[in-house]
Amino acid sequence: MSTNGKRPRYEEDSDETEASTPSSNGSLRQPQSNSQGLPSRLEPTIFGIFPTSDFTKQVGDFLYQNIDREYVEIEAKLGRLIDTRTKERIQLDVACETIVSPQRRNLKFESNMTEAQHKHFNEILNSRVVATKPPYQIVNGGIVEKVRIAVLNVHSPNTYLDYRITVNSEKPDLSHELELEFINPQILIEEKNKLTQQQRNRYVNIVENFINNIRCLAKEAQIP
Repeated sequence: MSTNGKRPRYEEDSDETEASTPSSNGSLRQPQSNSQGLPSRLEPTIFGIFPTSDFTKQVGDFLYQNIDREYVEIEAKLGRLIDTRTKERIQLDVACETIVSPQRRNLKFESNMTEAQHKHFNEILNSRVVATKPPYQIVNGGIVEKVRIAVLNVHSPNTYLDYRITVNSEKPDLSHELELEFINPQILIEEKNKLTQQQRNRYVNIVENFINNIRCLAKEAQIP
């Protein structure tokens, strides 16, 4: 991903930490320490920024490259990544959540849930979505018509379900699938444009929030 030959700079200065201030002799005065010797507020890093995780950056780059078009839809869907040769869930030599290479072959994504799993997620979401009002919605259903633009597969070995992030155009039906979908993708596009123009933006915050919600849903999955 490039913007005028440069990659977007995701990291931003912290607005929430207590910055070091200059003293009368020109040296930096650190935030006041508590009784344990720790500053009252820790700097995010010695550079004063929150470094974006490589995972979030990969997802951010993926969306950045694919969302700037008409009638775009962005969704994350829970399911299982299946090796088409063994008919079993893929086994990767990783200890935690990871993005699967687009070059990986013999791979399919199965998103249809049991009715019990679907009911379980609905009970969770009915309470949480109303309370938090996120910038995306839960879509119960599968796909009848879809123009797929791009796909990012994520294997999550520590949960029962993996997930797939897709940029496409679609219509839902009534099969037992669960999707986390942006209500208004234009919001993310506007934040992307601010990022491109090197203006203050919330692009990474929105992307990370989107990822974290699908992670939490994956952890709530029941084994059928």
